[in-house]
Amino acid sequence: MTQKKDRRVASLATLFKGPPPDDDVSDKLVNLFQKRVELKKEFAGLRKNQYRLEDRVKIEAGNSARVQQQLDRLEQMLLNPKDAPNVLAHYQLKGLANRCHRKLAKFGEQLKQQREQKQQNQRITDWNKQRFQESRVAEKRLADLRSELMDYRAECAGAEDALASMNGLLKLFKRRSVVRLVGQLQQKMAIGQSEEESLLESIAVIQSREPPRVDGIDNASKRQLNFMIIAYAQELLLNFADAELADMARGAAEHGAGATNYGGRKECNRLIDRIENCLNTMSQTTESSEAIMRRSKLIAENAVFRNESDVVPKSASVSTVFAFREDGEVIETKADILGENYWEIASILSR
Repeated sequence: MTQKKDRRVASLATLFKGPPPDDDVSDKLVNLFQKRVELKKEFAGLRKNQYRLEDRVKIEAGNSARVQQQLDRLEQMLLNPKDAPNVLAHYQLKGLANRCHRKLAKFGEQLKQQREQKQQNQRITDWNKQRFQESRVAEKRLADLRSELMDYRAECAGAEDALASMNGLLKLFKRRSVVRLVGQLQQKMAIGQSEEESLLESIAVIQSREPPRVDGIDNASKRQLNFMIIAYAQELLLNFADAELADMARGAAEHGAGATNYGGRKECNRLIDRIENCLNTMSQTTESSEAIMRRSKLIAENAVFRNESDVVPKSASVSTVFAFREDGEVIETKADILGENYWEIASILSR
């Protein structure tokens, strides 16, 4: 009874079962689904990019607002007769510090290029020397091989001529040994010709090599470069008539207008005159490469590093400023050029 009921249910299921799906319709559905997935991915990427741009706009808007606040504050200070002289003195000091920074940055960049070029020239010289030695060894072997091949060819030709001129009993007894000799010589010539081709290829590879490029300078050169930069920074510091003016210029470069009170109108005018005199002194003073080299050697003797791989010395170890009198006497003073970041030297030193 149960089996009959199951058969009837199966028959009904067969009657109501739809037609088999068309293969083309299935492929279209799969393609549509794949495109839908791809569109969703693209949409997600566009939305992510939109959020990123919106965040960027907010950041730029905040930066613009801060700049506008600074401009408004500066305008208010310039409108105030008491603050205006201080603002003018501040920017004169900042201009002095910027000039020192530009001179130091230019010096450091030129020195770095010179060191890189020197190292590149040395590497190319060593590379050419090595290439010449390899080429000379290969060419000598090629010349010797060609001489051997000429001897083999001459010996083989002589044996073949002797074989051709043989007759009678001489040919009967000697032919086999001469044929063996010719075969050995031909085998040696084949090996020699193969080696000759290999040597010619090796020479061509050696001569077609690309010269190496220097990716930066080594740590020892970086240390020497930094000693020279510190020495030049000391040279700039020595151009100032007094250490107070240099310290004021450094402070103006680090802080905004109004952070320091330089006094009233008279004091600010006197300060501006001192700045002008310092600029004139810097314009008229020519840097002595000999003095900078001598100072850099003294700095190197006292420099202490945190570890062997570090290229920037500890600031305290290079805080002694060396000045030279005309008679050669060395005068030592103290100024923490690295620690207090005079002329923004931290951004110029080689790392």
